[in-house]
Amino acid sequence: MKALLDDAISIRENLQDSAQIHYHVYFERTGTFCGKLYRIPTLNEGVEADGRLRTCHLAIGLDDDIPMCANLLGNEHWGSEAWANNVMQMSEPLAFSITVQQPGWHTLVIYRVDAAILFDRILIETIPGAGGQALVCPIASPHHF
Repeated sequence: MKALLDDAISIRENLQDSAQIHYHVYFERTGTFCGKLYRIPTLNEGVEADGRLRTCHLAIGLDDDIPMCANLLGNEHWGSEAWANNVMQMSEPLAFSITVQQPGWHTLVIYRVDAAILFDRILIETIPGAGGQALVCPIASPHHF
C-alpha cells in the first residue's frame, strides 16, 4: 500500500478524513493483541510548507475506534543505526497493540498521516510468540477456519 501524492501535506488531525485502507479480519476471542506493521524503508526528510519537520507516520485503528494521532512512528532520517538495520532487513517493523471487545469479524484500518509511506504486511499475534523471529512472518497461520 502506498499513499499518494508523494508531496501531499501531512494529516495530523481528523484522521477520519485521511486516505484509508480497510482489512476485514476475524478474531476468535477477545483481548489485547500485539502486532507489527512492516513499513518499507523510505525517507520523508525535509520541512513542510508550515515549517514542521517531515515524518514517516501512519495510524492504525480497529472498527470505529479512530486514533487521535499517528501511532505508528517510522524512522524518517538517514544515517542512524536503526535506519541501516531497516534497510538491510528491507522493512521497518512498527509495533502496535489493538483491543478486541468481542469475537468475530472486525475492520482493521490503516490511516495515512504522511504521504509516500509504504508497507507490505501486517502481523497480529493472537497467540503470543506465534510470529516468531522470522523476517517474513510465520510459515502458517495458527487460525482454524
